Amino acid sequence: PNPEGVGRGGNEGGEGGDKAATQQVLMQVASFLKHELPIRLSHRVRDLGTVPYMSSMPSVRTVADWYAQSVSELSSFPEIRTPADEQAFAKLLEGIYERHASVLVTMARGAFELRGAIRRGEVGDA
Repeated sequence: PNPEGVGRGGNEGGEGGDKAATQQVLMQVASFLKHELPIRLSHRVRDLGTVPYMSSMPSVRTVADWYAQSVSELSSFPEIRTPADEQAFAKLLEGIYERHASVLVTMARGAFELRGAIRRGEVGDA
C-alpha cells in the first residue's frame, strides 16, 4: 500500500533530477527504517515479555514472535545502496506490514485469555 502523494518513480514527464532526488530520498528513508525498526521492534518484544501475566498468554507470545521474526528479517537485510535494494526492502516492509496487520486483534485476544485465566483462578490479582 502506497500513501497518496508518495509515488515510486513519479514525476513522469518531469526533469530527471527530480526523479533522482526522489529515489535518493526513498533510499535514505529505507536506510533509516532498516536501522530504526529493529530497535523499536526489539523494545516491543522486551516489553511484551515483561507484562505481568500477559507475557505467558499464547496470543501475546504470538505477537512477540511476529516482532522477533521481523527484527531478524530486517537485521539480515543487506545495506541499502541502490534503487533495486530500496525496492527489495520496500517489498520486505510490505510483508512485515501484512504480518503485523492483526496485532491489535491478537493482543485483544490475549487480554481475553488473561481474563479467562483470572476467572479460573490460574493467575493472582495483578
